[in-house]
Amino acid sequence: MTMFKPKQEKIQNEMFEAELQQGREQGVLDYDARSSEQEMVALQQKKENEDLTRWQQDMEGELNLVVHRLKRQRYDENTEDWVQMPGEFTGRKDEKGNPIYKPIRPMMNDLGINFFITSSIPSLSRNLMMSNYDEEKIYTRLRRIIIQFIHHLGYHHKEYDIDEGDLSSILDAFKSLIEPAHWRALNNGERNFLNSTSRRIEAHAYGQQQQQKPKGFLSGLLG
Repeated sequence: MTMFKPKQEKIQNEMFEAELQQGREQGVLDYDARSSEQEMVALQQKKENEDLTRWQQDMEGELNLVVHRLKRQRYDENTEDWVQMPGEFTGRKDEKGNPIYKPIRPMMNDLGINFFITSSIPSLSRNLMMSNYDEEKIYTRLRRIIIQFIHHLGYHHKEYDIDEGDLSSILDAFKSLIEPAHWRALNNGERNFLNSTSRRIEAHAYGQQQQQKPKGFLSGLLG
């Protein structure tokens, strides 16, 4: 059996200990790097979830679309702007050969549209979506809001320059706009959905961090 001299044995032990220490330090560095990366991924996932939530609860775009409908406007991709819808064809053309249409009246004037917007906004709020209502309370709220809206339009339709034939279309647009947010509050539905989504993201991030934990030194040697 080969025997080492004391000095040689000491040097070998020091080299072995140095390699062990280097392995431990490298393992810690690798874990810190993986841990930081996982934290960044988790934070990014959380941000994306918050952005998605804001997008889901932001009803301003829906309101703007309805307002353009009330103004009888359409989006022109050429000009990238909203333009008035054409009315009936007059049978004449302009100097460039383009057909001339009669101007079409909006369903409501600006005063009426301002009332429509003001009446809609409370039913589009995040506070409403995050509430906890049962079915009876939702029906009661919607019935009250819609009846008040109908009574007001019936009384002011001339002031708002509304044709009686457009009243039903305006009412349908209002109901379609305000109802969804109420039903998202049914039995705490919106809040439960968001909490569940948040827990899934946290569990996923935690699971990834657990998988990336460094093994002990002896475990590493044993595979």
